[in-house]
Amino acid sequence: MSVEVSEFINVRQKLNELGAEYPTDGIALLPLNISTAESIGDLKQASEAATIRKLLRQADIPVKDILSKEKRPPYVKNKSNDWVSPIIFVSATVWNNNPKLVSVALNIVSSYIYDAFKGATGSRTTKISVVVEDPNGKSTRIDYEGPSEAVKDLAKLVREAKK
Repeated sequence: MSVEVSEFINVRQKLNELGAEYPTDGIALLPLNISTAESIGDLKQASEAATIRKLLRQADIPVKDILSKEKRPPYVKNKSNDWVSPIIFVSATVWNNNPKLVSVALNIVSSYIYDAFKGATGSRTTKISVVVEDPNGKSTRIDYEGPSEAVKDLAKLVREAKK
């Protein structure tokens, strides 16, 4: 298992440059290559993005789209046993107003992954990135890679990284 905490791009600025919507009042699922894309046409979304979006909305967790359905980036199909999440973005407004929302969202994702891997043979790696913004626009990225069973501890890691 590995967890890496690092600085991330200014998401508001990047979305503005791309002509995308900045999510102030909900969790957003960012494309995998948001930090390097030069245009909306360059963006690539994790294949699990639609599933995560649906699961969160079913749990009444606000999920904000950065692009309209017509402009959503193509999905990257993962051809391995790995499970790769889109980047889960939490704006400063959401973090300050309801930090528990992040824990609930990550628990939903964790339960889904656990159920998806239940009974699976062979090793399966889960990759999840969570980006949390502070009021100054500075973002911290927490990357998790490891067994699906440990994803349940990701919310605690995110809280620790934001201290």
